[in-house]
Amino acid sequence: GGISGILSARLSAEKGLNTILIEVNTNPCLEESNHLLKCMLPRMVDDMLKNSFARDIVLMKLVGMNPIVVHGGGPQIGALLEKLNIESNFIDGLRVTDSQTMDVVEMDLGGLVNTEIVSLLNKNQGKAVGLTGKDGNLIEAKKLRLKGRSTNQDVLDIGQVGEVVEINTEVLEVIKRSDFIPVIAPIGADDKGASYNMNADSVAGEIARVLSAEKLILLTNVAGVLDKKGNVVTGLSVRQVASLIADKTLEGGMLPNCLLYTSPSPRDRTRSRMPSSA
Repeated sequence: GGISGILSARLSAEKGLNTILIEVNTNPCLEESNHLLKCMLPRMVDDMLKNSFARDIVLMKLVGMNPIVVHGGGPQIGALLEKLNIESNFIDGLRVTDSQTMDVVEMDLGGLVNTEIVSLLNKNQGKAVGLTGKDGNLIEAKKLRLKGRSTNQDVLDIGQVGEVVEINTEVLEVIKRSDFIPVIAPIGADDKGASYNMNADSVAGEIARVLSAEKLILLTNVAGVLDKKGNVVTGLSVRQVASLIADKTLEGGMLPNCLLYTSPSPRDRTRSRMPSSA
């Protein structure tokens, strides 16, 4: 038979995360389907909510779906950089990443944050395996040349910040045929082995596109894109995004997320709508 019911992420906005519901209708086609979850677990989230989040992902795997978790870790990276007396700088929502900062990113994202989520899933009867984009050449990256929006420069060098060139799905296909849940840190490498810090939303979106995922679920601690009055914008066209950027309504961390769905990808992606977050 098919899968029926509703899986609820049960993550409370009062605790720093917005609730996300994954509605699963009776549909045999959902079995074996890919579901990309981009998550960020702020440090203030208590253990009960973290475990609730983990149990729902494990349940998705148990009922036949194929959850793939991509995680960020900006707050944790920022906190560690502060402890090490390394200054954090952002341009258009992206962290400026010199070689010293890149070392911290790899240590924190690929180590502390990734293993925390893997351990959380394993503790809740799941079988999770941690990956970075370097494993199995999962994420081939190149240096991001950022067009200046908040500065007068045409092209900005923000260090070892990368964009996706190609997603190699071989390792994910192998994992899909097993009982394991992949947990991916958004660190890529180029053909010379250089490491790149990558936006987790962008990586999740590219993996979802390449795998033709049934759903991309963004788990975040912000309500979404807000207009000038502070109201959540529930749908955006490419033209509307350009307008919101021009009048500086859309900026900061939300900027790269929206640009992902309105600009061409390395494989000629065409998108005109934001993905559903529920």
